[in-house]
Amino acid sequence: GIIVTASQTDSTSTTTGSIITAGGMGIAKRLTSAQLEVANSEQLSPTTAAAYFRNSHLSFAGNVLLIESSMQAGASSFNLIQANINKDLTKVLKFEVDGSGYVTAAGGANVLAGGVTVGAGGATVAAGGLTISAGSIALTSTAAQTITHTGSANNGLTISSGGGVTLSG
Repeated sequence: GIIVTASQTDSTSTTTGSIITAGGMGIAKRLTSAQLEVANSEQLSPTTAAAYFRNSHLSFAGNVLLIESSMQAGASSFNLIQANINKDLTKVLKFEVDGSGYVTAAGGANVLAGGVTVGAGGATVAAGGLTISAGSIALTSTAAQTITHTGSANNGLTISSGGGVTLSG
């Protein structure tokens, strides 16, 4: 049958709230919550996680994790995803995806295979520069394109190669 409780006690731990169980909870269908917090006091290892999402269906197609935000009007000043590490009681940003889809990665980006495609809007590389270990940079638009360097006095643009540099046009 249906379990209903009139208690509105908020949960702040595994031993508080309107419904408390010492065991696990199996839910065969949807869980709807206004706010979900996964608290884990276990020591994590390379094979464990505080939150774990798994789809073991043999013919999987779709999303393992789908994040949606709906609003009538708003700005990109919110984050869809933000990943932080608390080290020595100091929160350090590792990466985030803001409401406009802009990605910030504190440690840079490492693409192991497949390359990078930049569409409309371009790409901005801040401190750390851009390193390409294999392949090339291809500018494929049929319209005019520009590579611009804005530097201070005595800090020009250098293009170098161990095997020579070819400029053609």
